[in-house]
Amino acid sequence: MAIHVLRSRATAEQIDEMLQVLVDYIKVAVGCCAMSANALKDRFLRDEIPVRIGNLASNLSRIATLSDLDTTAEASLRVLTESVLFIEWTRRDADSKIGDTLAALKDRLNAWQADWQDIWARPEERKRMAAEAQSWSDRLLAESGLLD
Repeated sequence: MAIHVLRSRATAEQIDEMLQVLVDYIKVAVGCCAMSANALKDRFLRDEIPVRIGNLASNLSRIATLSDLDTTAEASLRVLTESVLFIEWTRRDADSKIGDTLAALKDRLNAWQADWQDIWARPEERKRMAAEAQSWSDRLLAESGLLD
């Protein structure tokens, strides 16, 4: 669209119209994502606590795996964001022991989100994050009781 605007020397009115179309696309995309988040929440909450913890552990393992590739920053961040939601949706229903674990993990994930660009730009930091994510995954699986 931008190339078309530059080549055609569109009028201000035409540019405004194209921008409005773009805004409409964004609104649809955001609405779609919000519905997806609601559907994800509904589906996630159907599971018992141990299965929810297992799903969270799986996400953390996924983050560790995705961190090996330079090109997966966006995908990794989406899984990280989803993991924070999983914690929020699970913590209120969990016993105090797993709740404390989830609170500590949420703090860690929030710190990663805040420093995401710096972490991703430095391979050594990314490796540290991946190792820590895998460690959290292993810990959650052990605490979930799914391995018993």
